[in-house]
Amino acid sequence: MLPYIRENEGLSESEARFLVSAFFYTYAFGQIPCGWLSDRFGTRLTLAIYLAIWSALTGLMGLAEGFVMLVAFRFGCGLFEAGAYPACAGLIRHWVPYEKRGLASGVVSIGGAWRHDRPAGDRLPHGPLPADLQVEANSCSRC
Repeated sequence: MLPYIRENEGLSESEARFLVSAFFYTYAFGQIPCGWLSDRFGTRLTLAIYLAIWSALTGLMGLAEGFVMLVAFRFGCGLFEAGAYPACAGLIRHWVPYEKRGLASGVVSIGGAWRHDRPAGDRLPHGPLPADLQVEANSCSRC
């Protein structure tokens, strides 16, 4: 994907590398504060906010005019995507029984990696989640 973005935006090699780094720096540094916010204000609320803003910024990248705007959207995507794993860890901690948390964490990790190694038309796993991982929406009063 990066070669297409580089060609379309007329980016140099160093600008393309910075564009990729912009995401990963904010992603790395944003996980602890985003995790704290999830613990402080509730995982359902913060995860919904993280996903909404991350999705909006991803869509806005297609409308970016110029390198600076594209980098700003990448910084934002990294920051708000950083909250997804800590928030999911909080959901698992509150909703999933202790003996099933390893499996639930694995499902979250596979879900994060699944989007990168599958063709666009085959990104969703086939079939529902196992019954022992399904939880009721109102089963956690602290989330």
